[in-house]
Amino acid sequence: MATTDVFFMARCPRCGEVILHRQVSVFTIQGQGKVFISCDCGFLICAIAPQGKKHYAVDIWSDCCEEPHRFVFTLGQLLKNCLALACSRTDFHLGYLGGRGSVLAEVIERDVLSLAGSFSLWD
Repeated sequence: MATTDVFFMARCPRCGEVILHRQVSVFTIQGQGKVFISCDCGFLICAIAPQGKKHYAVDIWSDCCEEPHRFVFTLGQLLKNCLALACSRTDFHLGYLGGRGSVLAEVIERDVLSLAGSFSLWD
């Protein structure tokens, strides 16, 4: 059975909490016209809206340049891939969006690589 949920992960710019497991159905996005994803502290992190018949616009806040960034994806990209959302000015990762398995795999891989890079065999 094909999934119709988009999985979202990001760190809140206001309180620093990691937002995980925020799944949004594409049917909900289509039905409401726009879906907002907020942190428990109340900060609006992301908005997802249909753009035309085959695309979705994702607006996510960049704490680096203190303004939102817009990304446009197809439905297929949202449901299957792990899309790394990065600030266009600084390349700072703002969050991840896509299929649940691919997003979680990317986050785990980044954490492992980050940890591995912090250790030196020569110290």
